Amino acid sequence: MNEPSVTAPDSTPVVVMDDSRSARFALGKFLEAMGCQVSSVADLPALMAALDAQPAAMLIVEHDPADVGFERLRQIKSHPNAASVPVVLSLSDALPGFDAQAFAQGAAAVMVKPPSRDSIAALIDGLLGGAPTAPVIVSPPAATARAEQLTQQMAEQAADIRAGIASLVTPAPASTPVDTANDNDTTESAPAQPPAAAYERPIAEQLRALESRLNALERSVENELMELRVQLDLSLQAQSDRIDQSREMLHAMVIEQAQAVAERTVMNAASRISDRLAESILKTINRNATSSHDPSTTS
Repeated sequence: MNEPSVTAPDSTPVVVMDDSRSARFALGKFLEAMGCQVSSVADLPALMAALDAQPAAMLIVEHDPADVGFERLRQIKSHPNAASVPVVLSLSDALPGFDAQAFAQGAAAVMVKPPSRDSIAALIDGLLGGAPTAPVIVSPPAATARAEQLTQQMAEQAADIRAGIASLVTPAPASTPVDTANDNDTTESAPAQPPAAAYERPIAEQLRALESRLNALERSVENELMELRVQLDLSLQAQSDRIDQSREMLHAMVIEQAQAVAERTVMNAASRISDRLAESILKTINRNATSSHDPSTTS
């Protein structure tokens, strides 16, 4: 796959906020390859400090699923150096209705992780490339489709290279000398073949062209493999984040249920104690009342 042709103006400052180190690294590499000057931070206070130090042209901020009211986005937009800066919200899963809510709260784009070079190019083209400002939604490509496309491209280029090599090793048809006897017994020989040096230059040129194509194919394969590795790492990180979130939610639910059981147990115990105490008091009162009316106890 060819490199994206979209590039940002030289040294365009972009701040990436994500609590995942691998996500920050991958985004930073993609953005730097397209001419951006990247600052990576892990949390909101660090992002605010980065904005204090230098205005940014674009912010890519990881969305916290617990932030249902987009409070963090409002805090970012309230910063003087971010009021007119496009903010991209990145998240691991596309949530129903999330795009409309994010755009209503001031987000300029929504990006589903893991990103690709094309995703970043779409962001730059839509937000920094002078295109009309409109909400941008970018989704990650299917890894299987990318791998199939890469395999097809490699097969096509390999077939072209094999054809070129075959043309080099195919021997030229040999010319057959022709002897024509005439009445004077003179012999006419066939035209002489060109010297071997005449073939050297075109063969060398074809070899150089094939070498260039092989180098380009090797670079393309390396780039695609690197991107697939990055996408795999980010996918694994996203899965790990979701597992951590599920674990935290389950832990909170267990604690809540345990507290509810403890409260019911205490209430039941208190009720039983109260019932027994009341019963004991009534028995004491009854005994006292009986004793006061018994003549044998008054003398």
